[in-house]
Amino acid sequence: MRSALLAVAILAGQADAALLRKPQPHKGLGLVELALAGPDAMDDVKSMIAGMITHLQSSSNADTTRAEWCSKELTKAASDVEERKEDVDTMGARLDSFEAKQAKRTLAAQELTEAQAQLASDTVASTEQRHKEAAAYSGHSAPVDMSTPAEDLENESAMEAHVKVVAAAEQAHVEAEVSEKMAEHHYEQHEKKLEEQREAHDRQSKDLEHERVTLNHDQVLAQGDARRSKEMLDGAVSYLEQVKHQCGPGHEDTAAVRTQRRNEQLENLNNAHDLLSGENVMP
Repeated sequence: MRSALLAVAILAGQADAALLRKPQPHKGLGLVELALAGPDAMDDVKSMIAGMITHLQSSSNADTTRAEWCSKELTKAASDVEERKEDVDTMGARLDSFEAKQAKRTLAAQELTEAQAQLASDTVASTEQRHKEAAAYSGHSAPVDMSTPAEDLENESAMEAHVKVVAAAEQAHVEAEVSEKMAEHHYEQHEKKLEEQREAHDRQSKDLEHERVTLNHDQVLAQGDARRSKEMLDGAVSYLEQVKHQCGPGHEDTAAVRTQRRNEQLENLNNAHDLLSGENVMP
């Protein structure tokens, strides 16, 4: 009887209160009363102790499972953070490439604008030069008067002088006409080249505009992807911190603390069971 009371005292002093609240046989009887009730009641006490030991061992297994979960989850969460960082870096590099392409396109557009302005200036200058050439030709385009004054018909020297003047005028007229035709041909060729340049500029302008629209579209999509990557990284970092807080040292009532407390309870319960029956129920 003395050993029974001692076992009950150990049970009452060391067992987890939650365990003692579990349904018990002989409702209405305290532990001491059970111990005094006789051998049959003590069998119920021993069964109660065995049940508590089983419950605590199950909790130990749960903590072991939790330790495994923490180890696995910490590794997984840390790996996820690294992957998200790589995604963010990749998206950052992609955005940088878009910025470089935009800068290159902007520079090309500026150069095209300058080239178009120069082409317009060349066109104006070419047209003005052609007008001057045409005006100069108009001054030499009048037909040469081939008639001989009557007073020169009887004067041989005057006649010769007149012929020379007419010949010189005719030569000047021919040269002016040839020069005009050459100038006209040169102007037409020059205008053809200018027109080809204008057409090339128009094509380049359309290509640059298409590139601008495409780049803006793709850049907006990339910016959205970058924001999502950053949000996912923030979420991964936050989750990793949560797992560290739950599993890391310093967390209140850690697995190590629970294990130590549980081992002490198991030892005391087993001692109590031994006192009652001389049989150790723990493996």
